[in-house]
Amino acid sequence: MNKTAFSLLLALFFAPVLGSTQSFTVNSAFDPNNYKPLDGQQRFQRWLNEDGASSSMHLHALAMGAIIQAMDDPSQWGRTTGGYARRMRNEYAGALIANSVHENLAAAEGIDLH
Repeated sequence: MNKTAFSLLLALFFAPVLGSTQSFTVNSAFDPNNYKPLDGQQRFQRWLNEDGASSSMHLHALAMGAIIQAMDDPSQWGRTTGGYARRMRNEYAGALIANSVHENLAAAEGIDLH
């Protein structure tokens, strides 16, 4: 087994441990009489914390970049450090665009996603 395949298997083995370090807060029951939709600043702050600068977005890009690097897709980018960087940037940009469109459509519709 080569180093790349071993590193990928090791990363996949320890990936669930990364998720277990998160903490969650249980919200009280939803009361529609007290509901107040998010304003623009609150939406931007949530987008920044959850999508734009979140560690999960970076980990996703690193992991998917490594997987796609191992598959050598697209092969024109090669299995080099530069090819991995392009794959990682491509994954990050795709996730960032998808999440941003999702958040903006929710704002246009006037709904809160969380």
